[in-house]
Amino acid sequence: MEEKFTINAIGSVVIEKEKYSIRIKDNYKDALVNNDGFSHLQVIWWGHLCDNRESRTTLKMKNLFKNGPDEIGVFASHAPMRPNPILVSIISTGKIDHEKGIIHTPFIDA
Repeated sequence: MEEKFTINAIGSVVIEKEKYSIRIKDNYKDALVNNDGFSHLQVIWWGHLCDNRESRTTLKMKNLFKNGPDEIGVFASHAPMRPNPILVSIISTGKIDHEKGIIHTPFIDA
């Protein structure tokens, strides 16, 4: 039985002039309260560029690691091609602008 879930976007990644940030929607800005003291944050994101039939049917990857197996199941990889393109990044936290809802970070791979 296939179940379906709804995921709502709470913000977006913005890259401007090689500067990275996450812009949180206004109704979620309170979730940033007292986040300033953390050196890193976990970001869970939807790999929208891999949200297609071909990527969602990818279950194995080949030759991912220099000394690893020739083939590995996608769940043991960081590949965005997977049955559900739910991805996780750990970011280094820079300045957080609470008023505008912006988390600055030196880099994010989303």
